[in-house]
Amino acid sequence: MNCQRCHIKPAMMRVTQVVNGMRNDLLLCHNCAQLIGVDDMSGEQTEDITQHILDTIQDYQRELEELPETSCTNCGLNIKLFHENGQLGCPRCYNEFESFLKPLIRRYHGTTRHSSPVSRKAIPKLQDHRVIILREKLNRALKSEDFETAAKLRDEIIAADKTKK
Repeated sequence: MNCQRCHIKPAMMRVTQVVNGMRNDLLLCHNCAQLIGVDDMSGEQTEDITQHILDTIQDYQRELEELPETSCTNCGLNIKLFHENGQLGCPRCYNEFESFLKPLIRRYHGTTRHSSPVSRKAIPKLQDHRVIILREKLNRALKSEDFETAAKLRDEIIAADKTKK
């Protein structure tokens, strides 16, 4: 397939643009891609990415080697095994591995203290999310003057609102 910009040279890469939520794919030759500011992902850049991946793997292996040889006194789970599969063996593991778990919990939740869960009333139902998405699609259809699709979406919204009650 030829480049969608110059229509002469063969397309060598796909460039995806998202504008106002609408996705647009372009198949471009190397020259046209460079003209619009897209870097060629060959040569040095590919080597840099490969080196970065290798460095990350080596860091992970070093991290595993530096883990203490601690095991839970109740179930015998080794900290290295927890690190590999992400599951604790028993309730006592939380106390046994506290110094290792606290930084992980802080990284995921931003704190190590438990706070009360969000009220169930504050969490919108799945049906509400569906209606929100349908309304967004309806607005896009109206803006693009696709009235047939807009009518179908309107009917879906009405039906979803009836089932919600």
